Amino acid sequence: MIKVLKKISNTIQANITLPASKSISNRLLVLQKLYNLSIQIHNLSDSDDTKVLYNCLHTESKNWDVENCGTAMRFLISYAAITSGNYILSGNERMHERTVKPLVDALRALGTEINYIEKEGYPPLIIVGKDIIDYPETIQIDGSVSSQYVSSLMMVGCKLDKGLNIQLTGIISSKPYIQMTLKLMQNLGLDILWDEEKNIIYSKKYSEQNSSVQNYNIESDWSAASYSYLWVLAIPNLQIDIENISINSVQGDSICIEYFKKFGVSTKENSHNHISMVKDKNIIQNELLFDCCDCLDIAPTLALAAFITQTKVTLTGLQNLKHKESDRLKVLCTELNKFSPNSATIISDDVLYIHRTAQINFDETLETYGDHRIAMGFSVLASYGDLKINNPDVVSKSFPGFWDEMGKAGCEL
Repeated sequence: MIKVLKKISNTIQANITLPASKSISNRLLVLQKLYNLSIQIHNLSDSDDTKVLYNCLHTESKNWDVENCGTAMRFLISYAAITSGNYILSGNERMHERTVKPLVDALRALGTEINYIEKEGYPPLIIVGKDIIDYPETIQIDGSVSSQYVSSLMMVGCKLDKGLNIQLTGIISSKPYIQMTLKLMQNLGLDILWDEEKNIIYSKKYSEQNSSVQNYNIESDWSAASYSYLWVLAIPNLQIDIENISINSVQGDSICIEYFKKFGVSTKENSHNHISMVKDKNIIQNELLFDCCDCLDIAPTLALAAFITQTKVTLTGLQNLKHKESDRLKVLCTELNKFSPNSATIISDDVLYIHRTAQINFDETLETYGDHRIAMGFSVLASYGDLKINNPDVVSKSFPGFWDEMGKAGCEL
């Protein structure tokens, strides 16, 4: 357990160093390995997720334990399925509760050999990787469950002899992450496009060719940047400056700029890839509605913004929160109501309503449930009183330096 202490400060200008985007990092690692691309990657994420994926891709062992890294599990399933060898993919207890059935079903339709070791539809898996020769050129996958399933298939499509057409069904979830995968692949010279009217992604086989080394500098992580908005919102007179991040980012969570403007936090670009966040006066609205379907990772941040400002906020599009590191919808409601009773209500499996009317009870201890985004989101409560947190090290999953950076914003451990 740690205790985060409230520290009273005057005007602060904090220069926050964010981790590199793990979404971009993880995609580049898979594409580099899969297509033997000459990429010089700069500013690779130091998150646990990226380290796990890197280690799996660069070990001689084919017994891969991804711990609780859902991205690694989903990306490696497709990678292993078309790469020669006998693989075992496993994770921790929570990972074995997170379904991979839609992705496995789509890969089986291609003729890959994937078997469940324990429970049908869930890791751990045995995968017999092999060249796929006789397969249907078009497969279907439900895009409403996880964009990572779609990205996983996209990244292997250009490796297949006939390429691959992916027909997306359902309401597409986290569309910006699919667009991120598309743009990265196109930038690396892979022949892939998305017809959004037909909801079909077309890819053609990549022909290896000698080329000069490409340098790719990975920008800072916008999901991590969302917590800086919380600190600016909570701490009077605080300005936060962040470098190596763009307001025109390929990352979908840059929607923070628009969403937090409604809470009264403005964002300005000082120079190329250098932004500042500052709180405006008396702009917070009484009632707000946010659709989180395309930005699920910042749902906890928005919930805490509502909580600390006592704004009536409805979050929609949350149906996939239960598939995260914790059942994040349930956990958010439980912990918000622990610190202030009746402040959060689950309206349905995709809607959360937040409105705090009572004081915050700092006698309570935050349980993190092994979920990094719960720890980082609730840390903002330390701006109002001394906060006790169990298992604070979970932040290393995406933001290893989180507690040090929070100290720059005016709190101390």
